Amino acid sequence: MSLNKTKVLRTAEKYVLQGKIPAAIDEYRKVVDADAGVGADQLDRLPGARALASAALRRRSPPAG
Repeated sequence: MSLNKTKVLRTAEKYVLQGKIPAAIDEYRKVVDADAGVGADQLDRLPGARALASAALRRRSPPAG
């Protein structure tokens, strides 16, 4: 069964908006794992990798405000 990346990314975005960063990271990892065969020079074109990095940074950063 292939991964529906669009659906997984939407779910992850929903989790981010709800402040459920660890759950979002889990979803983003699914996309990154599905793209595991992509070379490092192509990571900038992978939405899952970018989103995973962003969510990980949010998890480690103090809340704004």
